[in-house]
Amino acid sequence: MIRALLLSVLALLTTPAPAQELEDFASGCADDSGGDRCSDAAVKAWHDRYGLRPAETMAAEGTAVRRMLYVDGYGRDVLAISAIRAKGVPPVIEIRQPRGKDGAQPTTWTRPIPEKAWDRILGDAAIAHRRLVPETKPGDEVNVCLHAWVSRFESADPRQLAQFVVGQMWLDPESRAMTASACEGGPTDRFGATLAEVAAETFGECSSIDADRMRHGIALIEACMGLRGDTIAAGHVMSIYRDLYPLIFRAEEEGKSWPDLLRADFNLASQGLKEGEQADWDSLRALFAKADNVYFDVEQATGLDADRVEMLATFGWADRSTGTGAKKPERHTRKLRLMWVRQTGDWVVDQIRLAD
Repeated sequence: MIRALLLSVLALLTTPAPAQELEDFASGCADDSGGDRCSDAAVKAWHDRYGLRPAETMAAEGTAVRRMLYVDGYGRDVLAISAIRAKGVPPVIEIRQPRGKDGAQPTTWTRPIPEKAWDRILGDAAIAHRRLVPETKPGDEVNVCLHAWVSRFESADPRQLAQFVVGQMWLDPESRAMTASACEGGPTDRFGATLAEVAAETFGECSSIDADRMRHGIALIEACMGLRGDTIAAGHVMSIYRDLYPLIFRAEEEGKSWPDLLRADFNLASQGLKEGEQADWDSLRALFAKADNVYFDVEQATGLDADRVEMLATFGWADRSTGTGAKKPERHTRKLRLMWVRQTGDWVVDQIRLAD
């Protein structure tokens, strides 16, 4: 299921149109914002954002590596997932997020993987460095591919004994790489789906998140990395937060206050506002009364126990009152802290406060 979701979304949107030449996407070296993803300098900067060492350097030290770096459909670095087998130890899966704006490197997640998973990774990575795109012929329908993800595959093997001959013949270290656009739908993207699926299955934190509510496997892993404390409880709430998006659009369509819809749909009204919460609530209602292009991003969900989860989220919006003529509206963000409680088997919002 996870792999199917990832493959379907990485391809994103393709619409038949003769105005776009496939050659624009042939190299796969530019992300959606036009950023270079193939030059030596670009790859080094890419590695530096994750604190990664080059795969060939690791191979020279006796370590085998299969790695994917993912860029979303808006040119933003998302995750780096590596399968690593160092000399003398079992293979592991390693997940990294890019450095924050403050330059701090997020915690790296590392877990051992069984032999079956390692063998699957090696098998699916065999042709991930190749570009197998069908050639177009005159008169063929040409597709436009919008906001495609870009990913980079890296593979390196240390000096090792050849397995295809009798006797001890040593093979030299070998490394391969490929940067590709999801518009191609080739082996690089398919291996990216495999590696994400193995990673999600390896980390038990992901098990309580409803994969069907996540856009794809990478989104699932991102959500997993935001879980703290009792991760089972936090995972249930992390799944539910996706239901907050429709409320934003409903508020715009119906001309209602987003906070009031939140309060009604998630039973906050039945609890009543807690002491000190009214001022924050009034501030929220005032903000959303003049907000456009609202987005909601959960940074962290902490399970305090089996029945209580604290969620830290960022809301961003454009202030429509500041946009006139050619001037774009000012964009703003606020931090919110939502307390969720489980009642009669359902999770409801017990309290919402401004966190900044």
